[in-house]
This record gives sequence, C-alpha cells and structure tokens, in this order.
Amino acid sequence: MKNKKMNIDPDSIIDIKKEGVAAALDPTVFKDGNSYCCLLGSDPQSGVFGCGATPEEAIKDWEKNLRTHLTSAGDQDEVVKFVKAIIKSIPKVVPPHVQAFYDQFRPVDRNKIRKTNK
Repeated sequence: MKNKKMNIDPDSIIDIKKEGVAAALDPTVFKDGNSYCCLLGSDPQSGVFGCGATPEEAIKDWEKNLRTHLTSAGDQDEVVKFVKAIIKSIPKVVPPHVQAFYDQFRPVDRNKIRKTNK
C-alpha cells in the first residue's frame, strides 16, 4: 500500500521513530517545502494525508485524518482493507493475569469435567 503513484523524492523522506498506530501502519513521513507531510496510500486523495510544521505534528494530523477516514470510508476502501489486514496480523498477547480473569468467565466443558471425575 506504500505510495504507489505519488512520486516522493527519496531524499525528502524523514527517518523518524513512530509510535502507536503510526508504528503499526508505517506511513511515509517527508519534507515538502517548509512543511512535513505524512502519507499512507497511493496519494493524498485516495490515501490518508497529514501535514505540520514538524514531523511529529504531521503524524498527529495524519492520525486525526486516519480516524476520520476509517469512520467514513466503506469496506472496499484501499486504506480500510490495509488497516484490517494489519490488525488481523497483530498477535493477540494477553498478560497472564488478564488471561486468568478471562478464564473465570469462559463456559465450562462439562464433558472434560465428567471424564476427570471418573
């Protein structure tokens, strides 16, 4: 999904440590004149775009625009499909104390109990 159509000068791309959603989706952060931009997708019109005076501001603007995009776009949207694929690929790691809590409320398999009591 990375910038297929948009021609971004490789020298303008900013290598910045991303956190949270930006780390998971890895949008491209680049300098454009006096501004910094953040783009996920082919171009600003079909993807998600943000800009700001600093790379961090561009990422914050991008995250805001991503939330708006995800709530207004349909299931066939390129960005929505990409985000769903990323979410499905993230392993669900649950801390042991949380898993123990969940296990208290799971249905009991009565057949297993009968077999162990015999």
